[in-house]
Amino acid sequence: MKGVDCSGFTRTLYFSGGIILGRDASLQFLHGDSVAVTETFEFLKPGDLIFFGHLNDRGEKRITHVGMYIGDTEVIHSSGMVRINSLDPSRSNYSSYLKETLMGARRIIGAEDIKGTQWVKNHPWYMLRKEGESG
Repeated sequence: MKGVDCSGFTRTLYFSGGIILGRDASLQFLHGDSVAVTETFEFLKPGDLIFFGHLNDRGEKRITHVGMYIGDTEVIHSSGMVRINSLDPSRSNYSSYLKETLMGARRIIGAEDIKGTQWVKNHPWYMLRKEGESG
């Protein structure tokens, strides 16, 4: 897939599963359950969103990129094109840039009814009308 940015890609992945996420990476970072990111990535589960960026002048996280953890130290993300990179330096698809800019992770699965996410089925734009209803 070409021509989609990182947050558009994660939105599309979650939308296909029935969940609406925030529009950009920095908004997506504000929602879901925080997941501890360790050197072994033991707490991450497939489907968790992983965020990248840097600290600003005030020491606050500035999120500039998002991907989805798919297990075994790998992240699928869109950066010019969709790709899979590893956070493990021993792998051939290792990305030192992603590892060095890792800012945190959020778990959306299981936390879908929190502020910042919404089920497609509950959103008024996507709700199916019953036969005979207008509008």
